[in-house]
Amino acid sequence: MAHKRWTDKETDLLRELFNNNIKMETIIKILGRSKASINARCRNLKIKRNKVVDSKLPFTDKTNRKHFTNQSNLVIGGISEWSVFISLEQRGWSVFKPIIEGNRSDCIIKHYETGKTYKIQIKTGTYSQRYDCFHTQLKTSDAWKAEKYNKEDLDFFIVRLDKMNVHYIIPFKDSLRMPTRPTLTPHRRKQVKRSRYNHLDTEQYKDKWELIKA
Repeated sequence: MAHKRWTDKETDLLRELFNNNIKMETIIKILGRSKASINARCRNLKIKRNKVVDSKLPFTDKTNRKHFTNQSNLVIGGISEWSVFISLEQRGWSVFKPIIEGNRSDCIIKHYETGKTYKIQIKTGTYSQRYDCFHTQLKTSDAWKAEKYNKEDLDFFIVRLDKMNVHYIIPFKDSLRMPTRPTLTPHRRKQVKRSRYNHLDTEQYKDKWELIKA
């Protein structure tokens, strides 16, 4: 059986996955390749993992902080999607992606046992070294005009923080009581006092997968 040729896109994704210190079993699922094939590609191109980032509190090391800001946007969104897809599959949900790009929801999920379905929009939270926090956008990513979502578009936002194994599960109805660019601070012992415009404490949604009820 002939070996499947590596594309440039696959190689770029492999570099980004290793740069983000994604686990090997997750990389295998994302790329759809064997461990032997991935290891061989890494050896040939001398792809190595970065120094492991300590995501615990607080960010005291300058190198640690720098690692969160020096990131490529090439496949970060793709990594977030696959991270969420795998997490949902592990919790009993089948994941269905739309064939055509540009949908207001990134996927529809259906529970294996109950058949319950939800529309999901996946976002990435990126770290700001200046403000020592993560931000995400709860608006469309249209290049010309970003717009707010409506209740027909989705049931939940799932926000994955870049380079941290942290997800925020935000029901759409609750997002209406948040700014469109909420602040996320899972690494702080004491949370920043919320402004009068940010009515809900976003930290209550951290890793709250149980909000997506079967």
